[in-house]
Amino acid sequence: MPRVDMWVQEFLKHEIPCVATDYLVEYVCKPGYPLERHVLHNTHAWAENSFGRLQRRAEEIVEDVFVPQDNSGSSDIPCVVCGSVERGEVMLICGNESGSVGCGVGTHIDCCNPPLEDVPEGDWLCPKCSRAKTAPALPRKGKRVRANDCSLIPGAI
Repeated sequence: MPRVDMWVQEFLKHEIPCVATDYLVEYVCKPGYPLERHVLHNTHAWAENSFGRLQRRAEEIVEDVFVPQDNSGSSDIPCVVCGSVERGEVMLICGNESGSVGCGVGTHIDCCNPPLEDVPEGDWLCPKCSRAKTAPALPRKGKRVRANDCSLIPGAI
């Protein structure tokens, strides 16, 4: 790409590094591989600074994932519909007791569509897991089901 290109000039004006299109492919597919040959128009210093910022941000994100957000020790599961961890007595948790079935998401009985009047007996599956368990091998055409519809595991009661 010529240095006189309007976009190249704009990048250079804002000190944005110019890199070849295959830069990201080699970065992902060949970790640790030298990437200097992909940097264009003598923007190597800008590329190094940009890359360093991205690495620091990625490390911060990883640290945030592993640091508990609150120190209350609570293991309450939030409702996927309203986001509340309150009212655990009416929260349905997708799956069985052993955790071998279901995804573990929570939904209040009144957040289901349609709302349930009581917590059902037995195991409960969210709509996604319920469809996966009962879905035929071939794709079906037909009516779509809303994501927050609630149903029991067939035959679980």
